Amino acid sequence: SSGINAEWPLRPGGKCVAEIITFYGEDAKKTNAEDFFSDIVTFCNDFETARVENAKMKEAKKREEKQKEMKEKEKRRKEQKDKERKNFIIDEQGEGEGVLDDLMDALKTGQAYNRDNRRKQ
Repeated sequence: SSGINAEWPLRPGGKCVAEIITFYGEDAKKTNAEDFFSDIVTFCNDFETARVENAKMKEAKKREEKQKEMKEKEKRRKEQKDKERKNFIIDEQGEGEGVLDDLMDALKTGQAYNRDNRRKQ
């Protein structure tokens, strides 16, 4: 016959099932096989759900860190660009060294505020 032999060790109430239940810390006399294996299936399903959620959180964290890194990189690039704009008066050979001094002198003497002097020059 195709049925399971009554001596089969995994039949409910069998010695092997009792050993498995005891191995996992349950009382084999108080826990039936159906409830025990149902708990195992529930645990496995919950474990897989948690694993998938953790993977999603890890990916989200990676994306967040990458976005933060790109924002910082853009900020540094912008700061460098602003710094270069501020220093545009002086060229690479240092030929514009006196320009700032001349501007400061014009401010001190008031020539920078006198429109007539600027138009004549």
